[in-house]
Amino acid sequence: MSYHQLSLKQRFQLETLLKTMPVQKDIAHFLGVDPGTISRELSRNSDGEYDARKAEAKNRQRRKSAKKKTKKLLTDGFVQAYVEEKLKLCWSPEQIAGRLKKDFENTICRAGKNICARKKANTGDGTAPESAKKPVRRQRNSE
Repeated sequence: MSYHQLSLKQRFQLETLLKTMPVQKDIAHFLGVDPGTISRELSRNSDGEYDARKAEAKNRQRRKSAKKKTKKLLTDGFVQAYVEEKLKLCWSPEQIAGRLKKDFENTICRAGKNICARKKANTGDGTAPESAKKPVRRQRNSE
C-alpha cells in the first residue's frame, strides 16, 4: 500500500467519525485507508480534540516548509559548485553529502541528493573518487 495523505474531505469525515466511532481501525476501514494513516493523522494534528480545518492548515504548513528545505543546493552557490565539481568526478550523492558534512559540517537533505542524482546522469567524465573504486582482486592460481 503506497503512502498518501488524507484529503480535506477525508479529514472532515474523520472529524465526524471520531465522535461516533471510537475505534481507529473501524474508521480506517470506513475511509478506505490503512489504520496507520489514521493514527499518524491524529498524532500529528490533534491537540486534545481533532479539528479538520486546523489539521489541513498544519499539513499545508509542513509541506510548505519541507519545500523550502529542498532548495539548499540552489540557494547556496558554494554548495552547488562543490556538488557539481564532485559529480564531474563521478562521486555519488551520498559521498558528496558525507564529505560536505565531514569537511564543512553541512548537510544536504534527501531532496538535494535527488537533484544530485539527476545531475550525475547528465554529467561526469567517467572517473570515480578513490573511495568508490573497488579493490582489484588477485586471481588464484589454478594449478
